[in-house]
Amino acid sequence: MRIHLVAAGILVTLISAGCGGPADSAPPPAQEPPSTEQALQQRAEAAVTALNAGDWLGLHELLSPRIRQAKFPFGLEAVQTCPPNQFILEMVTGLADLRAQADLDQEAVLTWSVIGVTVDDKEIGQVYLTVSHDGDPLDSGGNQIIQRWMVRDAEWWHEEEDWRDGCPKLGSGEEAAEPDAQGNASES
Repeated sequence: MRIHLVAAGILVTLISAGCGGPADSAPPPAQEPPSTEQALQQRAEAAVTALNAGDWLGLHELLSPRIRQAKFPFGLEAVQTCPPNQFILEMVTGLADLRAQADLDQEAVLTWSVIGVTVDDKEIGQVYLTVSHDGDPLDSGGNQIIQRWMVRDAEWWHEEEDWRDGCPKLGSGEEAAEPDAQGNASES
């Protein structure tokens, strides 16, 4: 009985010490969240960094949660919208196709770049991408791509309108006109 009282006393002391904290501690100052365009630019740059590094799983993590979430029955890969293995296959196949279209060796290094972002409203945005080899833009039927991104749970995610059809293809999106200095697409 006496051991239980001592243990209860120690437990109460630990809980109350953990809840109180020093009187002079203040919460850290709140950082101002980046503007919508800045947040989209940062996420798009993270995606391009993963793409250029061949970090397919890192790139997969930037797809919309609706595309990546496990579905019934029991998360079986065959019924998922875009499982990691399928996404990796799409990326590797897409790179091979791009290299073949550009008449490049299959080991040629392609470099993707974000050339601008726009936001239609607070929840839908576009990322303008270009792909090059040795600093020269690829001429494979239009090398500028527009990707559709959307906000979900206060974060930007890549999600094309046809997301229910499976994994996005490498360079999926529509052919783009280059955005101007304000990020607006201009027709050439």
